[in-house]
Order: sequence, then structure tokens, then C-alpha cells
Amino acid sequence: MTVEQMRAELSKVYTGEGWRKKVAHMHDNQIIAIYRKFLEENRLKGR
Repeated sequence: MTVEQMRAELSKVYTGEGWRKKVAHMHDNQIIAIYRKFLEENRLKGR
């Protein structure tokens, strides 16, 4: 999975516009770390 795909999945976790903006501006390493954490915590739907 690419970082952009991870970013898209993370932006769906919460419904607020603020969250989507934060995700859009995060560095790639932050996206990877949060994505892995959310996977471990089963917070990503359909994963």
C-alpha cells in the first residue's frame, strides 16, 4: 500500500474536516506510524 492510499484510509477514520486537513498535511512518516497504530487497534474499517 502506498502512503497516499494510507493517507486516504486515515482521512476516513473521523468525519471532521479538521481531521482530514491534518492528515493531508502530515509527513509521510507520520502517516505510516498512525496507519500502523490504527491497524493494531482495529480502528480502520474493512482492514
